[in-house]
Amino acid sequence: MPFAAFKKIKKAERKKYLERGQPQSRKHLGILPKHRDFKKVAKRSEEERKLVKSLRQEAAGKNDDEFYFAMAKKNKQTDTSERDLTVYSEDSKYLDYVANRNKKKLANLVPDMVTTECG
Repeated sequence: MPFAAFKKIKKAERKKYLERGQPQSRKHLGILPKHRDFKKVAKRSEEERKLVKSLRQEAAGKNDDEFYFAMAKKNKQTDTSERDLTVYSEDSKYLDYVANRNKKKLANLVPDMVTTECG
């Protein structure tokens, strides 16, 4: 058997790396962002940087004195802050976490309201 075959077998036998979970003592701080979340944000920001760079290069090649009314009518505004939130909001675990947090807040408010009314 060639040496490469042994390396392939050894690689297949290795244990897959798993990211750690959120410790119980830190559950109150919210979900633990994983590598895949950071990867999504980094990929999106890199795409935006490339887009801005290409638009700047395109704008540099155009004549500043050139004007058409269609240019003024065109509206290309995108809300990037809303897109940044979608990385975490897509995750069903995050949505469950938000629902549970709101239930706990409500449960904490109800006893306080009862004691203030009676007292």
